[in-house]
Formats: sequence, C-alpha cells, structure tokens
Amino acid sequence: MTCCSFEKDLSDLIRAYEPAFQREVAGWERNRILASSESDLVSYLVEKYTLDAPRIIRDQLHIESEGEAKIDVSGRFEYDIWNRRQPFHVAGSFVTVPIPFEGDSEIFEFKASAYDLNPSRGCVSGSSVLISFRGVEMNAVRTWEEIDSTAGKIEQYLEWILTSTVDSRK
Repeated sequence: MTCCSFEKDLSDLIRAYEPAFQREVAGWERNRILASSESDLVSYLVEKYTLDAPRIIRDQLHIESEGEAKIDVSGRFEYDIWNRRQPFHVAGSFVTVPIPFEGDSEIFEFKASAYDLNPSRGCVSGSSVLISFRGVEMNAVRTWEEIDSTAGKIEQYLEWILTSTVDSRK
C-alpha cells in the first residue's frame, strides 16, 4: 500500500522520460527497426512513455468499514480538559472509504506545477485510494459531505497533474 504524498515533482518524472526514450531507441537493433512498421514503433513508444493520469470513479464510492473509535480531543477547547499535554480520548466513530480510480497509481506520489498546501491524504490499495474519517459527532449527511469533498480535492490534484502532462508536450 502506497500513501498519496503528492510530494515528488512531476516535472522531474517527465524530464526523465526523454533520456530514457532516447536510450531505448538508440539501443534498438537495426533488424527490429526494419522488421516493424513505423506506426507499430510509434504506438509502442507512445504506450510505454505516456502517463495515464488517474480518474476518480465517483459512482462506485461506498463505505468499506465503519465502527467505534477512541478520539483524542486534548487539542479541542470545547472539552473541559485540565491537562492538554496528554491525550484525552472520548468515544467516537470511524469510516473507511475506498475511492476507486482508473489510471497509473504511481501518479499519486507526484505534485503538479499547480498545487495547494493541503492535499488530501490516503493510501493507494490496488485501484482505490483508501481514506478514513474519524470524529466524535459523525452523522450520515456530514460523513458523505466529507467523502464528496475529499474525492473532489483528489480530483482537483489529478486535474492539475493532467494539465501538467499536457503542458509538457507543448
């Protein structure tokens, strides 16, 4: 499981493709080039060196697990806690939601040229990003609003990545 960090620079990945591409083509044997059609060679290279930015599949959002959890409220002032230097736990709940996507999962490690300082956090598992919510007073409406907001934030990051990959081809 890989966590969505959006920390590596996408432009570094894109710049690394050009020398890799050139090394591969330079290493081809003459017979391979002569035995293949130009369109087959181009199709192979495009397939191998094209980034497939993930796309969220919203109509498959669902709650995978939910239950009770201890929530640390030591930093919240609405609780009458005398010693805020130690954790103070109250009963709460948690929800885990897989946000399904199509595309290259490795992209979740990269940030685009446009980004904000508060990316959504989650972990990639297969073709889903697992996100968890914990709270003291969770209800169905508020939980689904959080899920929708988080999915939207992830989509925004992926849109920035897609824009960066398209801009890099110009």
